[in-house]
Amino acid sequence: MKGAYTNLSVVSQKLYKTSMVALIDTMFNFAMSINTAAGDLRVMTGMSREASDAFFANQQQLSYFNVTAEDTSKTVGELFGTFTDFTFATRQQQETLKNTGVLLEKIGVSTKDFASGVQISTKVFGQSADQAAATARDFSDFAKVIGVAPEKMA
Repeated sequence: MKGAYTNLSVVSQKLYKTSMVALIDTMFNFAMSINTAAGDLRVMTGMSREASDAFFANQQQLSYFNVTAEDTSKTVGELFGTFTDFTFATRQQQETLKNTGVLLEKIGVSTKDFASGVQISTKVFGQSADQAAATARDFSDFAKVIGVAPEKMA
């Protein structure tokens, strides 16, 4: 009986060690992906380290929706290049636009279409950045209700 407990102890130690190594590896890879994506965003837009790093502050929450750091970088880059008032928006408005853009991209709306829609909503219809993000979400919801692919409504 003593041998069974010894074997169980060895197995549990190996399992614990393997689990810890996997956890540390996952955390390291996640941190590296954010660092790489933030660097790519700085190169793409010319923004400061502080500004680019701020866009990844809630990346862990977005990862629950299968949003990668690369998705975030792509969306912010598209907003930066297409929505002319993106740099004038408040930090909270930029965060709302980024979150809306990456989540809509996950259901099929391209980041380019989203950024263009925000530009049109703000310039033609006089909406604020928050209102433009809400309009994009509403179009996506409406598309689902009428049975149309969300990207066709963008």
